[in-house]
Amino acid sequence: MSLPILDVGPFLRGEPGSLNALAQEMRAACEGVGFYFLVNHGVAQQAIDQTFHEAQRFHALAMDEKRRVLQGDHYVGYVAPSQIRIDVGDGFDNKTNKADVQAAYHVGRDYSPEHPLSKQGVRYYVPQPWPHGIDGFKENISSYFTQMETLGRRLLPVYAAALDAPLDTFDAAFEAPLDYLRLIHYPKVERLSEDQFGLGAHTDAGFLTFLPQTKVPGLEIMMPDGRWIAQPIVPGAYLVNAGQTLKRWSNNRFRSTPHRVISPTGAEDRYSIPFFFNPGYFARIEVISSCVDDQHPPAYPPITYGEHLVEYLANTYRPAPARAEA
Repeated sequence: MSLPILDVGPFLRGEPGSLNALAQEMRAACEGVGFYFLVNHGVAQQAIDQTFHEAQRFHALAMDEKRRVLQGDHYVGYVAPSQIRIDVGDGFDNKTNKADVQAAYHVGRDYSPEHPLSKQGVRYYVPQPWPHGIDGFKENISSYFTQMETLGRRLLPVYAAALDAPLDTFDAAFEAPLDYLRLIHYPKVERLSEDQFGLGAHTDAGFLTFLPQTKVPGLEIMMPDGRWIAQPIVPGAYLVNAGQTLKRWSNNRFRSTPHRVISPTGAEDRYSIPFFFNPGYFARIEVISSCVDDQHPPAYPPITYGEHLVEYLANTYRPAPARAEA
């Protein structure tokens, strides 16, 4: 089974019949393999390339500067090497693995201290800790973040239609979203190990993940028959996959497909800039009624996205011996 390619251009242009046509293709992709390529998405390649460049600029900073913006309790900021060993279940037990070989800078929505949820002290609704010494970094990253959030919002009615639900089904859940952009550095390694990855096998926590094409390969996707395949390349496309939240909403109708990253062994390090489009903290994740029938009762109890995210992150960050970044 190959990965489907979905053309979102006609829908974004408002062409008659395009929403239903795209929803049918999206339904087939999400029920089939759980990953698809999105083309004609409207995000300029220049903006994507600039964001890859900003990732390289950040990770080239002195360690003292990166540690000045270390990630705390709110999942924004710098995650130093050896601090991630992802173990989120879904049939995989990574507890005996060594720490994943990566470092990352997590960018949130940069909530103002005056935002009502910030003033209430709700976890994750905090200002973004920005590094010093990189002219234009904040502006470029913020611009790209906004473009990706806009793309995610424009797809919400398509996903609703794909699940035979009212088109505004997901709208309220994304009023104060907990979206994240991760700028990831996977350093090259001399050899691969069976108990260490760039990122271990997992499924994502949220609603959707958008992955632009990377220069250095490494992503592997588990197909429905259990085979791991290397991600194909479709120039200019986003590789999109559903997370655990959409799987719950759809009552397992849409797949949240396992994937992993193999560390690069060639001459270059690997950089990745996934964007995670997620609901707000208090969004109620309850199986959609159109996905329930006599043969398919609700597979999950209701939960808030905040409760789900706390549990997910608790299984991602593990104490590990510090080591120097490559």
